[in-house]
Amino acid sequence: MPKVYIGLGSNIGNAPQNISKAIEDITALAIVQQKSPVYCSSPWGYTAQRMFYNQVIQIDCQETPHHLLYRLQVIEKKMGKKYKKKWGPRIIDIDMLYYNHCIIYHPQLKIPHPYIAQRRFVLVPLCAIAPQLIHPQTALSQEQMLLACKDQGLVIKQASCLS
Repeated sequence: MPKVYIGLGSNIGNAPQNISKAIEDITALAIVQQKSPVYCSSPWGYTAQRMFYNQVIQIDCQETPHHLLYRLQVIEKKMGKKYKKKWGPRIIDIDMLYYNHCIIYHPQLKIPHPYIAQRRFVLVPLCAIAPQLIHPQTALSQEQMLLACKDQGLVIKQASCLS
């Protein structure tokens, strides 16, 4: 069964609850094998907004990558996600980071996610559950990518977050 890593983020409303709800909906599609802690992080790209809450999960799923993407987008829409501003505030964001060792370059789906190496808010929770996972294009582990990441954004475990 394919191993899939998914990043979740939210900064509108009760963000930790939004992430929990999204994971609950994902369990209807797949078996959740691992969950990172929830982290608070500085916004990335568009910085004039609230802190984000982020988590990474690893699922086992029989869906094809494109069908899984479609199903994840249905969850986002059901939860009220609207695209108003690139990298702007959102009730939920669900990104497929890795799908097994696949490399997919399609207009609607890029696997591995193209910004993984640039985002501490993805790498920190990913390292919490899969530090030795190898990026199929760079041959670097998540741990190595985190050490090389130039992003200086704040990423702290939720219990310590002051929002």
